[in-house]
Amino acid sequence: AQSNRGTCTCPSISHKLAAKNPAEYARIATDLALTGQSKLANGAAINVPGPNAWPADSSTRSHSERLIQSSLMNYARPGKTYVNNQGGGGSSPDGWADRPGSGLTSDEESRVMQGLYNKPFEAYNGDGIFGSKKDIMNKIRGELGRGVSHVNVDLKWGPGGHAVEVIKIQNVGSPPTPPT
Repeated sequence: AQSNRGTCTCPSISHKLAAKNPAEYARIATDLALTGQSKLANGAAINVPGPNAWPADSSTRSHSERLIQSSLMNYARPGKTYVNNQGGGGSSPDGWADRPGSGLTSDEESRVMQGLYNKPFEAYNGDGIFGSKKDIMNKIRGELGRGVSHVNVDLKWGPGGHAVEVIKIQNVGSPPTPPT
């Protein structure tokens, strides 16, 4: 869970890892808790970014979620330092100096996925200049049809958005059948 943090991409990405390879998730969480660093599948190092990620914060995240999320957020942007729990109130007291309270861009998400799985990942925004909802739904259906069990999807509305994992699509286009 991201709780009240702008880290929604990292919980959905790390949930996918925990579901597909729980031992790898546990290894990373243990490494971060015991040493403050871990290696990703691609050989890159991740580190707990500073002392603010260690103590409990105003979120409801577990210790492992807090350490993994802040470490992956930090890894997503080389040369920038992610700060968890900057001490402010509000809905998202975390982020980077140049993007406080911000989540990840699609390129940054791809970097995290490539690190965790040691293979390339595509950020798909639809066909043409502006992808239609139909294009994106067809892409998600195609991924699920190919056997991808967890499809990471970014939802965009207004000035912000949210990242989720799609594991199945059902009852699209028609109301559910009432029980008999």
